[in-house]
Amino acid sequence: RHARERPGHPAVEDGDRVVTYGTFNGEVDEAAANLQAAGISPGDLVAVMLPNSAEHLVILCALARAGAVVFSLAPTMPAGEFGMAIAGLGVKALIAPAQRAPVSGLKNSTAEEICGPAPQPFAAPTVGDDDPYLLIQSSGTTGEPKSFIRSHGDANECIRRYAQNYHWTANDRTMSLVAMPFNVGRNVCLGTLRVGATVVVHRVSSIGDLVATMAGRRVTFLLVAPVQARQLLSGSDNEAPLFPGLRI
Repeated sequence: RHARERPGHPAVEDGDRVVTYGTFNGEVDEAAANLQAAGISPGDLVAVMLPNSAEHLVILCALARAGAVVFSLAPTMPAGEFGMAIAGLGVKALIAPAQRAPVSGLKNSTAEEICGPAPQPFAAPTVGDDDPYLLIQSSGTTGEPKSFIRSHGDANECIRRYAQNYHWTANDRTMSLVAMPFNVGRNVCLGTLRVGATVVVHRVSSIGDLVATMAGRRVTFLLVAPVQARQLLSGSDNEAPLFPGLRI
């Protein structure tokens, strides 16, 4: 809808790269076609182990459009932990950085391959609210992590609530210091796209870089974890707001 109604509005800003909604929508179709060409069918469980990037968001949306099920994992997860995380889940494919070793028994792809030119047009399958979209694991603080499925309808309602509770508008510019593989970080990004606002991809490594990026990119919403909030407080001189343009 945003690609039709405001195709020139930025959907994602990733460093020097600005992806408008019109371009983003086309890239999602291209990636969905590449998923089909790689043998990914509706209902297939796909492990996504990617860092923060515009391509990460394209792939999350392309998997939804292709009817596949997303299982997000941190790209830095050791191979042994990855094996335990997917044990018994029936994961069919893995999308990971090129430098990560392929996993035997899975269809292995990189973000560059999925986001490259498609050999054939995308043939959209029928995907409804009750079809599965996300496989989520609990934190495991009281025992072994437990897995459960969120449908397209569940995921849409969850990100709708994010947008409603934070009063996002299409003019907001959001950034999450919680990485995209984690539920909260992913929900902020998808919720931003739902309302037609702009995701500013977090790639900074210091408080100074963050302050400059927040000002230069005119970020209006910032999500931080408690440990990150403490780091920001320790980097403040207590004289002036670190982020004077921030709304929430």
